[in-house]
Amino acid sequence: MLARKTYRAPSDHDHCEFCWAKFVDPARSEAHARMVRDDPEILTEGFAVIGGGPNGENDYRWICKECADDFREHFEWRIIETTD
Repeated sequence: MLARKTYRAPSDHDHCEFCWAKFVDPARSEAHARMVRDDPEILTEGFAVIGGGPNGENDYRWICKECADDFREHFEWRIIETTD
């Protein structure tokens, strides 16, 4: 299951599990906000895998919208909307 949500960084940044698109949390620091402003390819929201971490954590693995759309049927993902 995937949850559509705003990316909030547990670390410096993350990447899409499929295409390696970069996720950055602009609220983490001014440097991160500048990075997002300067690079339109950096993502600030996407799909977090529910229970996808090594110990079953949520928000450990991230997938961009394009890859979620491309692989949704193949992996039979159910997508939920969140209110962050």
